[in-house]
Amino acid sequence: MFWRPIVAKVLTYSEAIEMSQHQLLEVNAAIDLQIEKDNAANR
Repeated sequence: MFWRPIVAKVLTYSEAIEMSQHQLLEVNAAIDLQIEKDNAANR
């Protein structure tokens, strides 16, 4: 879960390393929501 926002270019490594695990989970949840929204728009 740490690398996903970095690979997705949502966060930099420096930003991610400073975040708590809870904050990283929230970022990952936001990525999931965006993916669901994009998929629904493409249907």
